[in-house]
Amino acid sequence: MSTAANTESSGSHIVWVGNTTVPDAVELVQDQINSIGFLAALYEVIRPVDIRSYVSSRRYFKRYMPLYDRPDEEEEQLVTDLWQCREAATMARMRRNQPINMQSFSYEFATFDVGRNGWPVASKESSISYRSIAHYEELDENGLISDDRYDEYDSTLLLLRDRTTGNVLLLPDQSAIIINQWHSGWGVEASVVDGISLSALMTRYPKLFDDCPVDEYDMMSEILALEEQLNRICGSLYDNNQKE
Repeated sequence: MSTAANTESSGSHIVWVGNTTVPDAVELVQDQINSIGFLAALYEVIRPVDIRSYVSSRRYFKRYMPLYDRPDEEEEQLVTDLWQCREAATMARMRRNQPINMQSFSYEFATFDVGRNGWPVASKESSISYRSIAHYEELDENGLISDDRYDEYDSTLLLLRDRTTGNVLLLPDQSAIIINQWHSGWGVEASVVDGISLSALMTRYPKLFDDCPVDEYDMMSEILALEEQLNRICGSLYDNNQKE
């Protein structure tokens, strides 16, 4: 994966959210997204207002920041699972339970067309799917969009607004965004993952994350070797159980 401009017709990019408590966190993430090149989602990084210290988590998500799922070719549905809402906004619990993970906490897949005025519009011929996203207009109506000049903003959370669809992905502290784009940015997939886990995996398995083509022969050899090792372990456990 790279962070180079998308001069090719497709590409995969990692945007590191990092420390959201620093004053210029919005600009640091926005600059990385802008460096990718054209994306029809027209992503904008913003901050929410800090109200979680004044209201319970349940009330916060139910009233102020409701989240939605829309699986492929299905109707949108409200997220009622409180843990799913919390993990989209903070990854602390998941990091305790599963330090290395590649779970997608907030996700959007969308394709776009050129509108009459030349600006991107969501494609009518291709379905849009997402998980744990908010809607910008709803957040704005609920007073959750921060104006840094006046509001006390939430220092532990950024928001990624898709200005074309109106969807908003949540970007917790130390998260990362994996952005896949094709058709020169007219198709976009964004997944918010645990940046700490992703960094650890990239260090352990660098071949899976570089830009070199995968050697299928080496890959199959590694798979077969791991399967043989697993079979030996399972066989040993079986023999021990039989003896007992």
